Amino acid sequence: MNTELMITRLRCEIGEVITTWKLMRHFASEKSQLVTGNFARDSRNSALWANVLLENKLRNELVSRLSELANKKLGSVNFYSVAYKLNAFQLEVEAFARFIDRSRIKRKRDREVSHKELPESWKDFLHEVEIPYGTLLRATASAVRLVKKIDRRFLGPAAPYLWHELRKKRYEIELTPSLGYLLLPHLRLSPEARLRILKEELKDGTESWTTMRTKLDGRDVTVQVNKKWGIIRIGRRLVVVNNYPLQSLKSIKNVKGTGLDEIKVNDYKVSP
Repeated sequence: MNTELMITRLRCEIGEVITTWKLMRHFASEKSQLVTGNFARDSRNSALWANVLLENKLRNELVSRLSELANKKLGSVNFYSVAYKLNAFQLEVEAFARFIDRSRIKRKRDREVSHKELPESWKDFLHEVEIPYGTLLRATASAVRLVKKIDRRFLGPAAPYLWHELRKKRYEIELTPSLGYLLLPHLRLSPEARLRILKEELKDGTESWTTMRTKLDGRDVTVQVNKKWGIIRIGRRLVVVNNYPLQSLKSIKNVKGTGLDEIKVNDYKVSP
């Protein structure tokens, strides 16, 4: 399978996990506000029990998704498949799988949520596996950290900045939660962030410069351009254009001043 497709599908699944956790926490909060402590009154409160049911449904969905992420099966959306494809992160993936097993998240999935095992007795049938909220939170955080490490390797130094940009929308509820994670590599970054990424790429030796012919104050000149991040190098100065990636550059007008305001870029074209 295509590496980009595998990592994209994994990232989208993490987006579903994060959204499920957000909704579970929301309904847990709603439930706590409705509880009065009076059993007779609470037992007749249909809004309270609706929140209880929704929280439990989402808790079970989270258990199921986390268990699938820890599954050691090639060809499925899980960490094991991606680690095998990249030939990396085996230790981190194994540690995640051990935690899912040790914390009984997988056991709850197998017994009560999906791929259900047949109980041997009524005692086994009636005994519910309890997973504390803190355990689910830790498992979710571990999954997010691991996919960020994978993206750092796959997307390069831009990955932390892209995830930071996506985090700004974390508490927004969307109809298609995985879509934002699908489009993560294409999020628009600020000029300051792109400059920092370029510096990190310089350290990694992964920066890419090309030469372009253009006009500087009406004179024909050749400048170096990082098309990917929309950055132009003129002498010792770096100019970051608003839109990127950069495709063509017709003219640059030099104006008085200091810093990034020294240069005004006109008539540039970006890739669609």
